[in-house]
Amino acid sequence: MSKGQGVSHRRPVASRAENKDGERVLAIPVEQVQRFPGQPRTSFEHAAIEALAKSIEAIGQRTPGEVRPLSKKEQKAAGPFRYMLIDGERRLKACRLLGIPFRTIVKEVENEIEHFAYSVASNFCRVGHTPMETARAFKRLLDSGKNVDFIASITGRSAPSVYQHLSLNHLHEEVQQMVDRREENGQASIAFTIALQLTSLQPAVQLEAAQYITANKLRMTQARHYIKALTDNNPTRTLGAHARQRPEREVGSLVTFANRTLAETSGWLQRSPEAISTMIQSLRVEETMGLAATLDSITTNIDRLKVQIAKAAKEKVRRSNMRQ
Repeated sequence: MSKGQGVSHRRPVASRAENKDGERVLAIPVEQVQRFPGQPRTSFEHAAIEALAKSIEAIGQRTPGEVRPLSKKEQKAAGPFRYMLIDGERRLKACRLLGIPFRTIVKEVENEIEHFAYSVASNFCRVGHTPMETARAFKRLLDSGKNVDFIASITGRSAPSVYQHLSLNHLHEEVQQMVDRREENGQASIAFTIALQLTSLQPAVQLEAAQYITANKLRMTQARHYIKALTDNNPTRTLGAHARQRPEREVGSLVTFANRTLAETSGWLQRSPEAISTMIQSLRVEETMGLAATLDSITTNIDRLKVQIAKAAKEKVRRSNMRQ
């Protein structure tokens, strides 16, 4: 792969080309562009970068990236860098391989959170991100004050899909790695829908179950039955089963949860079957399967909670009768 001559340029070179929005595209030396530390994507396939480099070498970089200028304060600690990447890390890596300038648009960004939101919006409407990369990116946006509707709107996802990915952040760290790990056949060690079911378990039990599923190469249905049997036989393994230090302070939350759940499920059931069908048709296949798995887990957990409450109620009645 031949090296280009653009690496010797020190100043951005204005290209005559403009993008469809009329923004000027600059050719910036690659050594002046810093990777965004908060970039959601953490893994890149070298073979894919090399293939992209060959394409750029043959026909040029057709799609410009996006960068923002570093502030004077940032430049003092940034060495040769003058810009920070917003979108186009694969293209930047390919240009580095070729030793040519990076064609990009320069944008003004108010702060790091807005920078991160730009990066997520630019990247997550495409394929290639692992479930945990998506989950961590969504959590960071949520923690910064963005709501689920905002995250859904900038990523082209549905709200249920955003909630599902957010729940993956509750997985044991090693299970998270298994969700992202690819086997020789290209499949994830732990499928997305199975990972969603594992979130209802205690972290240590999540790891135990995930290791059993992978070691025995359980299929989707087998894995789901295994997780259900695991929790049915030992309800204390679920996340909500740990002992409360001050139950009197928790009862308000429980009542609120019950009332809210009743109101929200009643609201959904008031919608026509046609409306529900239309919404489901708008989901991706994996989102539909994930939604079904989540509802299945919710049903299981509520049934288990009902048993615990009924048992406690009977005990309360028994003690009350003994006092009389």
